[in-house]
Amino acid sequence: MKRLLLLVLAAACLACAGMWLPRGDGAVRAGPVQPANPARSMGRGEGVTKVDWFDQIFRDLGRGGGDRGERPFNPFGDDAERPGRSSEGGYFRTLCVRLCDGFPIPLSFSTPRSQFAKDARRCAQACPAGRLFVYRNPGGNMEDMVDLDGRSYRRLATAFLHQTKHVENCTCHGNAWDQEATARHKAYAEQAGRRETAAEGARKSKPAARSEGRPERPSRWVQSHTEETERR
Repeated sequence: MKRLLLLVLAAACLACAGMWLPRGDGAVRAGPVQPANPARSMGRGEGVTKVDWFDQIFRDLGRGGGDRGERPFNPFGDDAERPGRSSEGGYFRTLCVRLCDGFPIPLSFSTPRSQFAKDARRCAQACPAGRLFVYRNPGGNMEDMVDLDGRSYRRLATAFLHQTKHVENCTCHGNAWDQEATARHKAYAEQAGRRETAAEGARKSKPAARSEGRPERPSRWVQSHTEETERR
């Protein structure tokens, strides 16, 4: 920007000087600046040819600095033209935060702003009960995380809750690993139920087994009455 201002000031000074160029008869006359004619050489014919310095300077700028091959001035800096960088530059780490307990699931270690939408879709697919948070990498940490609306992670009611408390039924619905864990715990519960049922059945069947395995002994009255009948 400073370079452009200096060029404009220099052009203005040269334009003012061009209005008072000497003619062949020695007279000094003010007049409007005429466009330059490349076919005519300066110092021949009718005195000195008047040159439109503004046109010359900005024509050189349009060519990228004339024969030097310089690139046009970029107000956003060189980073704006590099692939994978936004006009603000920098790289970020993205995490999908499970909102029920604040647990962060890493997504991208180092990614530009242009990939935030992609990581937001990944977060929605992996953990529908989550939200995408980002922080600068390098230069930031998890405490500096913000969501795509600029809200700080520390303002969440469940921020860092996973570090101190286990929240019951807090899962990422739709996650493959959560589905497997749910199925595994369900199988464990069914196995425990079957074992408990089998143990209860075994406890109930023990008295019956004793009565079936041993003959029932007659009472003393029945035994004495039988012996008396046999003697008769």
